[in-house]
Amino acid sequence: MKQIINLLVYYPTNTNIHIDNIINDCFESLKFYLFRLEYSLDDYERRQIPLTYQTFRTAIWLTLNSWIDILFAIHLAFYPNNFLRKIMQSFEQLFQFERIDLLLQFQISVFIIFEYPWWIFFRKILHYNFQANNFFCKYRYHFNDNQLDNDYRQYLIRLICIAINLLLRSLYLTGQLFSIIKYLLFLIELLKLQIKQIILRLQRSIQYCRFNFLIYRIFRIKYDKLNRDVFILNQTISLAFFSIETMSKMAIIYCSLFYSKQKQ
Repeated sequence: MKQIINLLVYYPTNTNIHIDNIINDCFESLKFYLFRLEYSLDDYERRQIPLTYQTFRTAIWLTLNSWIDILFAIHLAFYPNNFLRKIMQSFEQLFQFERIDLLLQFQISVFIIFEYPWWIFFRKILHYNFQANNFFCKYRYHFNDNQLDNDYRQYLIRLICIAINLLLRSLYLTGQLFSIIKYLLFLIELLKLQIKQIILRLQRSIQYCRFNFLIYRIFRIKYDKLNRDVFILNQTISLAFFSIETMSKMAIIYCSLFYSKQKQ
């Protein structure tokens, strides 16, 4: 998110955008998302990347977090305990999925594949054998915007502005989707556990004392309140589910159309 805020600050108008700034932002983004190393192009050119904690901090924590996620996904997919199995079953019931463990296995594969290029880049940079850094140096320090015709330069500027807007919108939509799912699961489990709790309490009350209308009345009041909460939640999320289902069907249609139009 910090990189995105920087983009908005650095690119307020077309006249303030320079190619060297865009290249520098590209390098900074790649450092964080792909290389996981904190160094400058000057450090690389002088072959003096400092071997300090500051340089490797991102690599240490992001890589550690990635492998914790991988191991947890492996545990979830292949060795789930009762608690995790219940969570997976709730997720399957909520979205009408089957075999969610297959999605977890796919996630494990994707995470491991993402770690492979990082390790290759990491080694090449530390051995000063990463040619892309020379490319960044060339266009960061030795390229003059006036070498390009004005029309071409304006095209590139508009391109980066459009890309920034699309990125912001994509991040917003991703946040919408995952935030909704995260809190929706929490709210559903909250209501389910409350209903389960009052039913168990009713059963214990009947077991240890003679049933009377007061116990039933207390149970009915609590149950009606929870049932009302369930109704409100269903009303609230029905439109969200409709939107998600519509988007998924449209994605299938357009992906099929796109694939059918490709040259064999």
